[in-house]
Amino acid sequence: MCGTPMICHVVRTLHRSPHIGKIVILSQEVEHLRPAVDAAGGAILVESQNSISRSIKAQAEALGFTAPLLVTTADHPLLTVEMIDEFVRNVDGDIIEGNETEVKRQRDVWTFGRKMGADDPNWQLIATGE
Repeated sequence: MCGTPMICHVVRTLHRSPHIGKIVILSQEVEHLRPAVDAAGGAILVESQNSISRSIKAQAEALGFTAPLLVTTADHPLLTVEMIDEFVRNVDGDIIEGNETEVKRQRDVWTFGRKMGADDPNWQLIATGE
């Protein structure tokens, strides 16, 4: 996003939040992420298992995490400290928007690109919207 790997935006936002303690990044390619993560302020990098849910559970148990546990993706560059604050305020299960008996459908279109054959494995956000 704007020439910066998306994971940098996410890690920097997590570091700015007073509610975030440890930042753990699960990846199948830890060493590819290390330079970007270090440039964004650092985090614990752990090789993921064959299932994202098993990987999260294993790390939560190994590190002794207790609720709340925020799980986000590395390709979420629009994450804000305000979103994290809202998550923490509503950790007891309050409904933030909508209601629990009706599913609200939403469609987001994100376009990503990368130079094929380049050494840089990161995808860049090119556009959003329809």
